[in-house]
Amino acid sequence: MARQDRWSRHVGTGIGLSGHKNQFRLGVCIENWVEDHATHTDSLAGLNTLMGGCGTPSPAEQFTSTAKASYTAVGKAGDELLSTYERRDYYENNGRFQNVPAPHILGHGRNPGAEYKATVSGLAFQEPKLEAKRLHTYLWSGSKANNYGVPENVDTMYPSRKMVNARLDMRHNREFAGASLAATASSGAEALELIKTAKRDKCAPTSVGGQAATIGRKVKGDFVGTFEKPHMNIGLRK
Repeated sequence: MARQDRWSRHVGTGIGLSGHKNQFRLGVCIENWVEDHATHTDSLAGLNTLMGGCGTPSPAEQFTSTAKASYTAVGKAGDELLSTYERRDYYENNGRFQNVPAPHILGHGRNPGAEYKATVSGLAFQEPKLEAKRLHTYLWSGSKANNYGVPENVDTMYPSRKMVNARLDMRHNREFAGASLAATASSGAEALELIKTAKRDKCAPTSVGGQAATIGRKVKGDFVGTFEKPHMNIGLRK
């Protein structure tokens, strides 16, 4: 479809001799004075400006400028205007957006799988609704009550479950081996030595002198670093 130029008074392609838009300022009259002056002069002399300055102009032709004479109402309003209308800001001025669907132009990436139906103003100013789940309930935090309702990530859940089961089996085997060695040992000292060899204490909360640690003292042992980790101090999961 051929693009049609939109008409504007005294502005366009070849309409009028002065070729500028009317400007209205205080005390100054700037207009298409070339056409108006010729029309006014010819009308006083009894000449027709549009007919080459010959003949007697009719009343309808008097004081008629070239812009007014060349104007037609076809395609300027109604259905005719809609038929020639086009979004030049999307499809013509920016060539890279030609023939691209609107969702691809105005989209912001892949949408999430869940619809939270919550806005910032809704979270701040509206009353909570029981049927609408808030966005922050889908995020991990330090609250166990909130973390309990967070959807599980199935892809990462199975490797963690296998790791936990392997640790439980290893612990069970160690406890069974220690109990068997203790039952078959002949003396208490030998049984104690065998138990220590078969199953080593995971954490020995003892003080520097070897006695049991009391409240207020720093824990000593093989796994003392476990108690210094941030997630143990603040109560978060690892």
